Amino acid sequence: MNNETSGRQTPFRTSIRTWIETLDLENFLAAYDVLIDIQKELNVAAEGELVDIPMIPPIIKFSQLLPRDTVAPARPIL
Repeated sequence: MNNETSGRQTPFRTSIRTWIETLDLENFLAAYDVLIDIQKELNVAAEGELVDIPMIPPIIKFSQLLPRDTVAPARPIL
């Protein structure tokens, strides 16, 4: 019988669970936002293709992650 079937928690699973349970809202939204971006890119990528996820996405899903009083990204000079 292994740890998967014995019902005992491994140290790795316990630490991940503790980490998830202690996330505040802002960090939870940040992690969730990254997961959404990765899933979206993987859905449209061909098998084996590398995906590119921008640091500042064109659409902000959670306003808490980019407050209005932060420095805006630089605009290209025309």
